[in-house]
Amino acid sequence: MRLIIFLLPVLGMLGACTPTGTETSKAPDPPKMVQKEVGADTTLAERGIDAEARRENAIRIMWYRQPATQGVVRYKIYRSQDADGLANYRFIGQQEAENSEDTTFVDLDSLSIFTKYFYFITAVNEEGKESLPSDTVWYNLLPKATPGFPKGQVFKPDSLGFTFNVPSDAFPNGYIFRIERLIGANFRELVYLYMENPLQGGFGQTQYTYTMNNKELQIFEDDIEYRWRIDLLAGDPLHNGSESDWATFSIDWGN
Repeated sequence: MRLIIFLLPVLGMLGACTPTGTETSKAPDPPKMVQKEVGADTTLAERGIDAEARRENAIRIMWYRQPATQGVVRYKIYRSQDADGLANYRFIGQQEAENSEDTTFVDLDSLSIFTKYFYFITAVNEEGKESLPSDTVWYNLLPKATPGFPKGQVFKPDSLGFTFNVPSDAFPNGYIFRIERLIGANFRELVYLYMENPLQGGFGQTQYTYTMNNKELQIFEDDIEYRWRIDLLAGDPLHNGSESDWATFSIDWGN
């Protein structure tokens, strides 16, 4: 009788140490955003938050991929026009992990110019557990320039003027003129870049032309497709700007 009374508490203690169900994982660590650095606009990758070269208003954000040990299956993106307070942020989209663009997201959701947009992201694991918010990034879109000439094929030019229009309400400090070579569907090469800051021209001027001379044009190969765009600059280049839509062209050297 004494033996039975003595063993019952022991059995109870052993039972308390035995798991009653499957252990669950903890939420992933908060992701980390890619902060834009000085000079990023003059590189091919253009890392960090930035305007996106599209016809509609667009902002692209970037973050660092979480380690595989975190078990992340997707990232959720939140946006606000007020930097303070989680209650002011709303969910605007998500990006599945392990796809070709799992560390970038392009916001196309009714963006306005001259408006600050703040972003953070969270990571979600297989069990649906969501991390705490990442650090915050923000951007303010300016009106876009519009590429004019050239578009399409140009025949044996001695020089070539790239003409673009700037909205009258943009008032940029300067611009970046960029040309890329298209190499297949997923690759590109930065072949020419010019930055003018401060902007040369009269107050209220809306049409500009950047001219490449014949020697400069020799970088272009015969009948190869290139694309060009104009980025407008104003104020803090880390948080303000716009990118025009792309215009494509090629040169027929008559070879």
